[in-house]
Amino acid sequence: MGLNESSKALQNMFENNRSATRGLMSARRLIVFEHSSLMGNKSAQELFDRDKAERATDVT
Repeated sequence: MGLNESSKALQNMFENNRSATRGLMSARRLIVFEHSSLMGNKSAQELFDRDKAERATDVT
């Protein structure tokens, strides 16, 4: 799947199944990366481990 198709999927991923999300879910961030080979050179877990989330304290 290319970046264009991924973008369309993200825009519509909750529109066709609102009962599962109860209308409250949305994508907050898209992290795009590129492998050096077509088969990939990192496991999904290694990539997930590189992304860290922190709770925002100054949200208004």
